[in-house]
Amino acid sequence: MATLTLLTLRPRVLGDLDRQIVSRGIVLGALLGIGFVLCTIGMQTTSVLISAFVTGTTVVFAPLIAWILLRRRLTTRAAAAVFLASMGLAMITMRSFAVGPGTLLILAAAGLWALHLVALERWSRAGHLHGRTVIQLATSATVALGCQVLLDDWQGFTPPMSVPAAAGIIFLGAGGTGGTFIALSWAQTRLDTTTTAVILTLEPLVGAGLGRRLGDAWTTTTTLAGVITVISAVCLVARPSGQTARIRSGCH
Repeated sequence: MATLTLLTLRPRVLGDLDRQIVSRGIVLGALLGIGFVLCTIGMQTTSVLISAFVTGTTVVFAPLIAWILLRRRLTTRAAAAVFLASMGLAMITMRSFAVGPGTLLILAAAGLWALHLVALERWSRAGHLHGRTVIQLATSATVALGCQVLLDDWQGFTPPMSVPAAAGIIFLGAGGTGGTFIALSWAQTRLDTTTTAVILTLEPLVGAGLGRRLGDAWTTTTTLAGVITVISAVCLVARPSGQTARIRSGCH
């Protein structure tokens, strides 16, 4: 749905693609799609709150991968933000923690998504954001469909769904996926991977809130402290820094 939406908005984008854009889009899409599949399978045996915390470990993996692949040292401010974000997520989502197969699958997905963020930062500055996003989302969809066929003995598409279900899928695909990844790719031309990862820790806050609505229990005082801690981490990295300024000036 996300791929079709982006193609509908700019149908001529396929004519601007070259071999490099396509190959990089496929790599990004494979990382994204495999991560989605692992996370989806893992969440079947893991609570929403624990899933939200483990997914949030992307904030830890991202700077480590950036250090290994990009030789980028972690600044004191970024290290403090990573620590605060991790602690805040733990306070929000963790009450009891048991490492099972589902947890390990989600952890592997977080690692793949961290690698995706690093590659996205490196390649997004080359331009062609729309076309690259189309390719990576199409690749992600192909990965998901292939896993559906291999792992679930796929017999065809599901029967006709209700109007509310169809509307939800359209919203999630067109806005929640297509629009979000265009915005993320654009933001990655102006932010480093660690800053992006810390800001994305706001996402599990929503997961924790939804988990509460679905019946998972949490302590109000601890949760509030965790929310404040995560927001403090985001504010810490959101302030302009020398590195961010260099990235922004390099883009212009």
